[in-house]
This record gives sequence, structure tokens and C-alpha cells, in this order.
Amino acid sequence: MNRLKCFPPQSVNSCSDIHVGEIYKDYPIFDSYDLSDDRKYQNYIFRKGEITPQDMEAAFALCHQGNFCMVHEQNP
Repeated sequence: MNRLKCFPPQSVNSCSDIHVGEIYKDYPIFDSYDLSDDRKYQNYIFRKGEITPQDMEAAFALCHQGNFCMVHEQNP
């Protein structure tokens, strides 16, 4: 199921000119060897101003290609 859940950062590294949002998906578990695996597919958005939940939803709505890749030629 592809649902977006937004969480505020637990800690903030203050930079007045850059804001970073992360969208991630856990790496799939294929067999018992993967149970302790904590890898994730990660995508980031960057803004000069505060990132809103609407910004995160718009980024999440982009086409997700193989391996949750959101960086491709169709990016706005």
C-alpha cells in the first residue's frame, strides 16, 4: 500500500537557506536473511523555505519507478 505519513523531524540542524524533506520506503523482505536488514529506499526534496505536508504529498505523488526511484525525466 502506498500511503504517505508525514513526521516532523526529531532534531533540527538549523540552516536558514535550505530545508530538506525525506521520503523513504523500507527495503523489501524476501527471506529470513533480510529480517535484520534495515536498508531503505530514500528520496529527498530540497526547498529554500519551510517544507509543508502539501509539498511532501506533491513529491510523493510523482511516479515511483523501480526500487522506489523518484528521480527521472518526468520530474517537474
